[in-house]
Amino acid sequence: IEQQIEQPMEESISHNNNNNNNKHTIHTIHNMYILNLERQHERWTTITDKLKEVNNNLAYYQFNGIDASKINPNEMNNYVPINSKRFFMTPEIYAKARSHHSLWKNIVKEHSTTIDKDDKKNNDTDAKKWFIILEDDVYFHENYKNLIKNLSIYNTDILYLGYNNFIKNINYKLSEINSSSTYFLKKNNSENMFFGTYAYICNAKFRQYIINLGIDWFLNNNYPLDNGYNIVNFTSNLKFAVVTGE
Repeated sequence: IEQQIEQPMEESISHNNNNNNNKHTIHTIHNMYILNLERQHERWTTITDKLKEVNNNLAYYQFNGIDASKINPNEMNNYVPINSKRFFMTPEIYAKARSHHSLWKNIVKEHSTTIDKDDKKNNDTDAKKWFIILEDDVYFHENYKNLIKNLSIYNTDILYLGYNNFIKNINYKLSEINSSSTYFLKKNNSENMFFGTYAYICNAKFRQYIINLGIDWFLNNNYPLDNGYNIVNFTSNLKFAVVTGE
């Protein structure tokens, strides 16, 4: 079952020919990956039409996610501990975590952006290879192209391009800041948790950290992807940030 589920994830499909994709420019966004289920043709058509509307000039790749409707319940039960009562880990959340994890491994494989656990190669340009990760149901700001172009990603490892937070004051506070700014998340839960895995930019340092952590860490601890990211923010030296403003 593991092999059958993972098989569609081995290769991504390019939808833009860009001769600059292999340039190792520090703090440059190289291209984007869009998670899409193979059966969700309408969603793929919708998001690619949106990319044209906002004049996107980044190469983008379709990456087939794991379909929750095809997951064998016995497989999920083997990963999620009984004492958690599987409160969070629904088939959809399980599939999302595995889809993102397979995508990170695919990016590392295709772009050779690996760094060691001690981060000894952090000054290497490979450690600053940036990619946009999107799920296929996102909405784009009408000024998306200019906002991405002027976005400050310096000194961040992951930047949420959108987010939700249960504390309304946090949302109001950040929406009043200049929209080209980035806000670094605190290393504690004083601002609750930020949820934004539907659209984010991350570098090789972040991806390799999560790969080293392993998908089992999310599943065995019963962490949905968003919750797991927040725990990583609280317990690691990775720098999490969100885009501010409207």
